[in-house]
Amino acid sequence: MNGYQNGRRAVRYRVVTPEEKTEEPEQELPEEDIPAEPEEEPDAPQLIATNRTVCLTCTLAAMMGLFAAFLLYAEKESYAIRHNAVQSVALSLLHLAVGLVCLAVGNLAGGIPLFGFVAVLACYLIYFATLVCVVLFRIRLMLHAWRGERYEFPGLGHSLEHFV
Repeated sequence: MNGYQNGRRAVRYRVVTPEEKTEEPEQELPEEDIPAEPEEEPDAPQLIATNRTVCLTCTLAAMMGLFAAFLLYAEKESYAIRHNAVQSVALSLLHLAVGLVCLAVGNLAGGIPLFGFVAVLACYLIYFATLVCVVLFRIRLMLHAWRGERYEFPGLGHSLEHFV
């Protein structure tokens, strides 16, 4: 029978009598011999994707806002892809909103001789600063997406979790 019974390995147990049972007192280790428990880093990134295809899709979604909007509509299963798509779409909408406000203020105030010039110049500077911030956040989102890590934008990211 080769130790198998009904396709499973037969397990035999031996009964231990109270006379055979001897209890050894546990020895306490000195404090220097106790291994320290590894402490988790408070800012350790949380992995949400380990598959390279998912990481690549997340990176593409982080790079292109329109592609992220499509993935947000098409992808219903992968949390990682939806998370990065929501972050990217929010970043694109923020960029678009700031651009439209700067364009509207610049056009409305542009007709006033001196104030209009200062207002248009301020709008261009605000838009340029927003553009630099959006590019830096997009690059950071892409790097975290490629590593499969969860990344949320400061201040805005927590409220976007509702849409994932």
